[in-house]
Amino acid sequence: MNASLVSNNIQDNTVTKQRFANLDLLRGICAIFVVYEHFCETSAHNAFGFSYDASLPAHIVLRLIYGIARTAVPVFFLLSGYLSINSKKQKLGKVINLFFMTSIYSLIPFLASCIISIINGNACFSLKEFLYSAFPRNYYLYLFCGIYVLMPFLNNAVQNLSKQNYYRLIVALFLLFSVWSTLINSVLAITNNEDLVGCFFTSRTGTSMGFNVANFITMYLIGGYLRLYYHKESKHSWQVLFGIILLSSFITTCGKILFPKISKCFYYYDSIFITVAAVAVFVLFLGIKNKPSRVVTFCGKHTFGTFMIHGFASACVEKIISIKTVVSNGFVGSFIGIIVFVLGVYILALILTSVLELIASPVNKYWKKSKLYNYTFYNDL
Repeated sequence: MNASLVSNNIQDNTVTKQRFANLDLLRGICAIFVVYEHFCETSAHNAFGFSYDASLPAHIVLRLIYGIARTAVPVFFLLSGYLSINSKKQKLGKVINLFFMTSIYSLIPFLASCIISIINGNACFSLKEFLYSAFPRNYYLYLFCGIYVLMPFLNNAVQNLSKQNYYRLIVALFLLFSVWSTLINSVLAITNNEDLVGCFFTSRTGTSMGFNVANFITMYLIGGYLRLYYHKESKHSWQVLFGIILLSSFITTCGKILFPKISKCFYYYDSIFITVAAVAVFVLFLGIKNKPSRVVTFCGKHTFGTFMIHGFASACVEKIISIKTVVSNGFVGSFIGIIVFVLGVYILALILTSVLELIASPVNKYWKKSKLYNYTFYNDL
């Protein structure tokens, strides 16, 4: 291992509690961002559609915030890289935990439906639907666990690179899996030319809107680079970072309004506008002067659970609050929708996941001491 990396690892051991408190805060905010995304999207709660019909200024503001909120999932992988780049052994129990948690969270809507049916006197139970509901189906789960299994090899590989070569690797990955993906996706959207199939670095047919392992490994390694080599912030760096975030959001918003045919490419998780903004958001939070807080730590700790269960929480809240009615009131209605619905869903999801984890805590305590949980995939890495 080179002297520069040893020096940086010594500095890494002195990372302040404040920086990790910032990351807990960032986790919680990104969980809220995910709720906000689904609040806006046409395929979910359609605040975009309702606001567009009621007030174009309100619609534009929602779009601008959405451009920032869209960075949430890439930031999660940046966080993984930042926190795990020095990890040498991956525990089997963590993977089992994530799959089990996802299965439980997936069952909640099914069980709630069964309870309602019993109350209404229409009790029925389908084993087929139960098993289907219990089967973990979540892209984040599979992509994260796939990278988790590869982490020791990724970590060993980059830690044996010089700082300069690690940086070059990041640049290469960014060009291959973000810059080129944005360019070719945009050309494909403009021309609708099927002959362009086979022109991607991720797969034969496309980049899956950035939902691919190459893109998220890139984000993981960027997070790792920041952990190993980013230690000092310049006096004016926050203004630059904030400007990058706002500019990216402005471009994605203008793209949607002026070039709707290709605008969806700007919002893909491998879009240069989302990738660059996500890194800027992450670095910005590393430098925030924030004191450790139990509330923030609590929210950060339960991020995965809120991520998994927020869909069910959204359905519950929407039965009480009509998004169409609220958002259709224009500018004021849109902000009321953001505050009441988005925060309401997040808080409900946080409560639900906290209760579930509290119920499971006695078993979890013994489970984490078991040999199976602590079994490591690889030895002597």
